[in-house]
Amino acid sequence: ENADGSTGGRKKKGGRDNIKRLYVGRAQKKAERQSELKRKYELLKQERLQRYQGVNLYVKNLDDGLDDEKLRTEFEKFGAITSAKVMTDDQNRSKGFGFV
Repeated sequence: ENADGSTGGRKKKGGRDNIKRLYVGRAQKKAERQSELKRKYELLKQERLQRYQGVNLYVKNLDDGLDDEKLRTEFEKFGAITSAKVMTDDQNRSKGFGFV
């Protein structure tokens, strides 16, 4: 609340201030906006790749006939694979899950 008793453009509701934030920026041409958004998207994409580099992915409900090499080839289309392992029992049969 300001010294004159006004809320300075904010409305009080239930004892809390409801503040609406406005974005103010210079006017841009559509091509400028799109190139800036594309650049930001690419940066976020690279950051995400860096963050999850070296993280194992648990995969369940695998077919019994699936081996390590087949699992690797199925996931290679999503990016570089460090390792792919189907968990097996003592008789070398698939337990139905693995890690990529």
